[in-house]
Amino acid sequence: MTFTREQRQAAYNRLQPDIQDIITSSWAAELVSSTLKEAGLTEDQRDLADSEILYALFCLQSLDDAINNIAKLSNKNLNDLSKIKLAVQDNILNKYKIDIKEFIETNKSELIASTSVPEIPPANLPMVEKGEVVHDVPHVELTTENQRPAVQEQLKKDTVSLPDYRYPDGKDPYREPLK
Repeated sequence: MTFTREQRQAAYNRLQPDIQDIITSSWAAELVSSTLKEAGLTEDQRDLADSEILYALFCLQSLDDAINNIAKLSNKNLNDLSKIKLAVQDNILNKYKIDIKEFIETNKSELIASTSVPEIPPANLPMVEKGEVVHDVPHVELTTENQRPAVQEQLKKDTVSLPDYRYPDGKDPYREPLK
């Protein structure tokens, strides 16, 4: 799953400062990096997997969802990725002093609220006032295939051949003769 920079930043800012310190610590980054390398992922797969785990650390998704996404991205079996899940859960997520599931639900509801359609339509759209009815005239684009034969004949008659713009004997009166 992908999240925008603003969504990631908002989720990170909602976390407590001690959890932010855990996420940004070098030992946590090294742990995730080495665990992904041990799982036998390629460099591109490790980059994508790192993002998925980071989303789990930000409580944007559960660790199970992150591991499932990594399995889909890397075409690996979930059992092969169990070491990643155990390492992240035991060494990082267990240090969180919050209810992770509650934070994930909060972040999901924030994401839904931030992506909802505004209720006030833009001022430059036509409005239907009370008592008015929107017209229901069908709109059909006419192309040369579905035009009536009489119209097609008229179009053929209206075409004019282009005049011949060549000069007699190839002499352009606006050009000076070559010497």
